[in-house]
Amino acid sequence: MALEEGLRRYWNRVCPDLNRCAPHVRSLCLEFYGGAGLAGRWSSCWISLSRACHYHGYALTPSAVEMHNRHDEVAEILREFSRAVGVAPSATK
Repeated sequence: MALEEGLRRYWNRVCPDLNRCAPHVRSLCLEFYGGAGLAGRWSSCWISLSRACHYHGYALTPSAVEMHNRHDEVAEILREFSRAVGVAPSATK
């Protein structure tokens, strides 16, 4: 999945040691390194795509428009990841 691969590449640039951690740890650390906006959008998009990929008898499947919007959102998140600077945040915030 492009979203997960994008996060892996982000951590390779920003803090390579985090790629040795579990996926949920990497996603939790995104807020600290990438900011609340990026972390929230990544999480929301990942949850939405995960739900779309798994059958739920009680829920409607996403429409083509919804999936197209998610595709655009993934592309924007990946662009933000590619602009990331490999500088760790200050521990004294």
